[in-house]
Amino acid sequence: MFSSYYPRNLIQSWKAENDMKEVASSGHALGMASAGAAPASLMAKLPLEFMSMGMGTHEAFDELAIEAEDLGDQKVILTKLSDLMNNCTTCHAGYRFEVEGQKGK
Repeated sequence: MFSSYYPRNLIQSWKAENDMKEVASSGHALGMASAGAAPASLMAKLPLEFMSMGMGTHEAFDELAIEAEDLGDQKVILTKLSDLMNNCTTCHAGYRFEVEGQKGK
């Protein structure tokens, strides 16, 4: 399942050390390999738009990883990472579960 560790790790690896091996590893961890990690009972409750955006995001993380493995072009990596983080933030802001009685806390 999604862990906020990986996006932070991607940013830190790129920003602090320019460690393309770690960027690739973290990108693949958030790529299509993690797409099937959610329980089927949860997947059945998710809106189609969320699922579509999620699959596109997983694919984009794999593309980021491939870029880091192949050329490691810093400008391309940063642009892709920025787009991905915006996509993650937008999706998670629009789609979330709220616990009844806890709204607004």
